[in-house]
Amino acid sequence: MKFCSNLAFMFTEASSVLERYALAKDAGFKAVETGFPLGHTVEQVKQAKEKAGVEQVLINLKTGDVTKGELGVTAVPGKENEFKDNLKLTIEYAKAVGAKKIHIMAGRLDTVISENWTTYENNLKYAAELLKDDNILGVIEPINQHSVPKYFLSDYGKAVDIIKRINSPHIKLQLDIFHLQHICGDLSHNIKNLMPYVGHVQIAQVPNRNEPDTVGEVNYSYVLQHLEQCGYNDWIGLEYKPAAGSKAGLKWIQNFGNAPKADNSITDAATSITDRDSTKLELHNITIRENALVKDVMMQGIVFMLAHHCQRSLEQTQNLKVSNLHNHLRGCDNDG
Repeated sequence: MKFCSNLAFMFTEASSVLERYALAKDAGFKAVETGFPLGHTVEQVKQAKEKAGVEQVLINLKTGDVTKGELGVTAVPGKENEFKDNLKLTIEYAKAVGAKKIHIMAGRLDTVISENWTTYENNLKYAAELLKDDNILGVIEPINQHSVPKYFLSDYGKAVDIIKRINSPHIKLQLDIFHLQHICGDLSHNIKNLMPYVGHVQIAQVPNRNEPDTVGEVNYSYVLQHLEQCGYNDWIGLEYKPAAGSKAGLKWIQNFGNAPKADNSITDAATSITDRDSTKLELHNITIRENALVKDVMMQGIVFMLAHHCQRSLEQTQNLKVSNLHNHLRGCDNDG
């Protein structure tokens, strides 16, 4: 498996997303995904990404200020032109950083009516045609109501139905296991059944949205293997909140990454963070091997000494018997 850092959730030790590119690289990541870099020009983002030397996998649609709860207008009737402008601008950023996926966020609505669904689907049809020109994949993601109350799309069945009706290779499902567990559960069957429509995967532990190896509802050692067995071999976005520092929390990648036949593209994070520990482990293993060798030599020496001692005892016993026999024979001669 190969993992990319989500710079909206990770490396928030730096306030600017531009600085987070470098932090991700320093931690060993080869790839990242981001929200829309609101407040930064295309050139600024491109330079930060290229300077860090990482690949950009995905970027979110421009939705407004997410810190204020502005999550898009894709499903809002009367704001189709705003959606189209936001999509065109996001494509410009995606092309600049080389991102081949755009997360088309649906938005937050107090009340949902049938017209919202019509607007949403029509906007996605428009997006599919526009994205086709630049060979970019648009992904839609059901988001659970616990984490984001009133988010428009929180139903996997409806998401798949829309994807089927649009029937374009440029509109697929973003499968975040964190949201899937909250909304549906039954991960084994749902991952398998949804996989034909999946264009991107993200992970985080449930319910606290921390590292996959923290205490929670999801066994990610199994889930990662299951994703691979179901045919997913693309980037997995780490959209979680580090429990105790972004870099410090990355040691899980070594174990979980290697569980499902990890390749060299996982990230260097596991190596960079555990090099020192690995060196200590190797030295420890060498010491164990040396100690075992010493013990083996000592044991061989003890066995040799015991064998030598036994041989001498046997010889002494035989000599004693011969001596006694001679004395007996001399006694017999004297008697005769």
